[in-house]
Amino acid sequence: MTARTLGRRDVLLGAGAAAGAVTLVGAGASPAVAGDNTHDRTVSGSWLISRHDNGPGDTSPVQTVISFAGGGVFATQDIAPLAPGGLGTWAKRGHHGFKATFWLGSAEAAGQSATTALVHVRGSVHDDTISGTYTYQAFLAGTSTVVVTGAGVFTGARITA
Repeated sequence: MTARTLGRRDVLLGAGAAAGAVTLVGAGASPAVAGDNTHDRTVSGSWLISRHDNGPGDTSPVQTVISFAGGGVFATQDIAPLAPGGLGTWAKRGHHGFKATFWLGSAEAAGQSATTALVHVRGSVHDDTISGTYTYQAFLAGTSTVVVTGAGVFTGARITA
């Protein structure tokens, strides 16, 4: 498939998509903050979110798990529909805000070129809810050739142990 015929949804489903989460991060990374009696309201931990791209393309919701671990580790995994995960970094922005940047990719498949995507996330946490926006650029794998750009929004809730 040529770059011109790759649709935004094809690239993101193939590459893993934009703002999702959970690859199990090492045992020494960060203790779970959810589900304890202190009700820590920081972004650390894992979240189940619903995200969707802004139009004009496919705006179908995608269920995703995102995780924020110690040392600035960020992980994402789309679970419905299932797609490859992504890894990157995160940082606090103010008292309730955060930002994250991550990469994801997909191998070449029948009728689709291999792609990588760079995703930038901005959001905030209030009690046990999370929300924000994301932007992304998808590239033909191993090149700087942009095949798709886009943006979207997400909302979700903390996953408790």
